[in-house]
Amino acid sequence: MYPLLSRVLFSLALTLAVEGAAAPLLSPRLLRFPEKSEKNTPLRRFLASLICNLLTNPLLNLLYVLSFSFGADPVMFIIAAEICAVLYEAFLYGAFLNESFRFSLALSAAANALSFSAGLLAAP
Repeated sequence: MYPLLSRVLFSLALTLAVEGAAAPLLSPRLLRFPEKSEKNTPLRRFLASLICNLLTNPLLNLLYVLSFSFGADPVMFIIAAEICAVLYEAFLYGAFLNESFRFSLALSAAANALSFSAGLLAAP
């Protein structure tokens, strides 16, 4: 398989596994938020996590690869891209779960921090 494609697929699989496992566990009660919606179930958080990451992860990986073509600083790009991903996924979580933006932002930030950490540990 092509090295770039295998890297992108590995990143996507790792992100889906880590965030897919984390999102159902990160309940409003655990994150110290009052539960607002009956739509906020572990299954819906899992499905929302899958949808969010299928929308953001491949795009961010593609942009990361393209950033080298323009001479972008990879560290600054990763920081900016992760901030954008957290904000966009928070918006999507809020829409899917009918929760406050504060809860959705906490859920997105926690899940992304876990998957980013897993990526750092798994990177060659």
